[in-house]
Amino acid sequence: WDRRPERRSSWPEATGGPVCGLIQLWAAGSRDAKEGPVPRMSYMTWEVAAAAFVEHDRSSLSPVDVADELAVQLTHRGYFDGRRRFSLGVRALAEGAARLAEEPEDHIAQMNYMQCGGSAERMTIEVRVASGESMTHYAVSRMPVADDNAWIELPYDGDRSVRLHPEEVFSGEQAVPVFRAYILDGVLPPEDLLRDLHLS
Repeated sequence: WDRRPERRSSWPEATGGPVCGLIQLWAAGSRDAKEGPVPRMSYMTWEVAAAAFVEHDRSSLSPVDVADELAVQLTHRGYFDGRRRFSLGVRALAEGAARLAEEPEDHIAQMNYMQCGGSAERMTIEVRVASGESMTHYAVSRMPVADDNAWIELPYDGDRSVRLHPEEVFSGEQAVPVFRAYILDGVLPPEDLLRDLHLS
């Protein structure tokens, strides 16, 4: 469902290493996490429907407002119904970009994001982490996966589906705190709740 413009040829798959609990979304790849607290970030969001990929500049909103807006969308069964809309996402703008139109083309901030796919009733959450020349794309789970051989198909957009472990299926209400932590604090779920999808 990810119809964001792809730039994968510029960012090869990550070669491994632990995932940091705190990521510098606003300046991914250009700031060390030890340099201090993350300053106020500006965001953009997007939605994917059967016929369109729509971006929304949310730089005029505070991070709290962005998180609150997404919370409503994630839990609204009429809005995020799996057909008219089947994917939502959010990312921070590049450092120094006051609004989306001012963001440099191909900035690495565009490769750091969180998205979900499915519907408000049942969805999957994915997060992409890029830094320097590496990139890793994860599926998020609610709890550690109990059986690596247990899979289900999560339908979306009518006749399509995605293969997941049962623990990787969220309701909208369960997804809200995951997105809120990502937006407000730059926090990823623990490593045992992240499955590398090995996307390049």
